[in-house]
Amino acid sequence: MDQLEFWAALLLVLLLVASPWLEHVGQKLAVRTGLCLLLLAGLPVILRLFLLPSFPIPTPYGSDDFSHLLVADTLSHFRLANPVHPFHRFFEAIFVLQEPSYSSMYPPGLGLFLALGRLLFGTPWAGMVILDAAFCALCYWALRAWVTPGWALAGGLLAIFEFGPLNQWIHIWAYKDAGERERVRAEAVKRGIWPPPKTPPGLLVKQENMLVVPAAFSPLK
Repeated sequence: MDQLEFWAALLLVLLLVASPWLEHVGQKLAVRTGLCLLLLAGLPVILRLFLLPSFPIPTPYGSDDFSHLLVADTLSHFRLANPVHPFHRFFEAIFVLQEPSYSSMYPPGLGLFLALGRLLFGTPWAGMVILDAAFCALCYWALRAWVTPGWALAGGLLAIFEFGPLNQWIHIWAYKDAGERERVRAEAVKRGIWPPPKTPPGLLVKQENMLVVPAAFSPLK
């Protein structure tokens, strides 16, 4: 879990609980289901569009991406599957079925949103933004059945922080010391496996490296 997102979300929840004024406004807003759904769906879209200059539309990469795009392309042509190519043995791909029809191995759910984004906005990526918005809004809707409206709204806001456009990837590599890290990095560069070759443009927009010392409770010690 990204620490920045976690602490920001925790701060937001604490503000809603601790501040009488914010709590009053939040409680009044939380009971207005339609307005909350619209707010929670629109906020991740606005945030993602705001981040476009720094994090542009990513380039599809990997077998999963292309298989889901195949679903989107198939549905965009109002088909559920495609005819078998006469030379399909020369066009085999991972996660793609060639017989009894040319189609993806994945269910059509994600591909349906990709096709919707392509149809409405000209890019399948827009379908992912729509799906993200729907997910954040429906988190609030689902929580309404289990918790009070105020906590349901807080849960929807937490979903935006954790699964919305603010989400980032974090990878941790453990080394005995800085010297070992330098040796491993130098060997990877010498073997040609670092930086990763053939990385598509847009896949890695920004990277930050830092050296950290494990805490006393960390299993990386």
